[in-house]
Amino acid sequence: MRLLYSFLKELRLSTRSYYFYLEIIMAIIIIVVLRYVVPENFESSSRLFAYVSPDLADSISTKITDTHTGENAENTLILLDSIDAVVAVMEEDRNSVGLTVTSFQGSETPGTEIEYRLIFQGYESERLRNIMQASVSMIFAPPAFTGTPPKAAAVETIGQRNEHLSDRNSVLPPVLLLNAAFMGLFIIAAFIFMDKEEGTIKAFAVTPSHIWEYLLGKMAVMLLAGMLSGLMTVLLVAGSSANYVLLILLLAVSNLFGSSLGLLVASFFDNMAQAMGTIFIIIYLMAMPAVSYYMPAFSPLPMRILPSYPLLFAFRETLLDDPDYAMVLANAAIFAVVSVILFLLANKRYKKIITI
Repeated sequence: MRLLYSFLKELRLSTRSYYFYLEIIMAIIIIVVLRYVVPENFESSSRLFAYVSPDLADSISTKITDTHTGENAENTLILLDSIDAVVAVMEEDRNSVGLTVTSFQGSETPGTEIEYRLIFQGYESERLRNIMQASVSMIFAPPAFTGTPPKAAAVETIGQRNEHLSDRNSVLPPVLLLNAAFMGLFIIAAFIFMDKEEGTIKAFAVTPSHIWEYLLGKMAVMLLAGMLSGLMTVLLVAGSSANYVLLILLLAVSNLFGSSLGLLVASFFDNMAQAMGTIFIIIYLMAMPAVSYYMPAFSPLPMRILPSYPLLFAFRETLLDDPDYAMVLANAAIFAVVSVILFLLANKRYKKIITI
């Protein structure tokens, strides 16, 4: 009963501070950006604007069109009637490449030798330019194999999971990790320092209340804010595609982990100015695995041992149609245990502070 009273009291006091609304405000900003700025899927193809001289049109245009059309084509081909037209449309479309195909001027037999030129925007890397040059060269190269083609090719897939999130939904795991989970680390520390400045925390030395009730009340407020912001974000961005049972479980344990870590960190400092550096270093470290999340090929050991690394991929599983239940539940259990350990350490630290 006293724990419920402590929670209600902390909730009433917290709602008077802008810190409590920080997570909600950030969630609203994120929702607006993801819904109205970030597309469902980013356009990965580029437009290829091409000009083919009239004397080569019959033989070359068909070959270029066959190569750059169809389901597997990476570029959208648009044939234009002049080089000036190619340059003009490229100035309007910065995600495009130009191609001109003309007869080689020094050829003794016009029409038998061709000259092609690629026109780039200027920001392309050397690697991309080489890839484009090789791709276009293959169009005009003679067939390298004239025998009977193989009937089938053996394809081996490493790993059985091939489900992918949309580009918009793939942004959600880092957002949930930092806003719904680890934002509480900063906010709960701010609440502790406010209580230290006002002398509230010292009052527990002469009251029958236990320090663990006070700390749990703070964590419950952070849990409420984190759950509201996390669920609101996922519901308005991903809709009904998420597994909300797993999501709620993971939001809860990750938020408790961040809050208990924030309590422990705050116990070593007297004010927010002293703790700011340590808090931001921890938040930056927790954000680093987002690099490996977006580039799985880069996942060195120092990145994988950070607590946020498995949480990112666990959050991702909750957004899939067929999540890995064992993986999510294992992470939830681990972080629940770690949260209890951190809370016990924080409770011990605050008992020492209050009795001084």
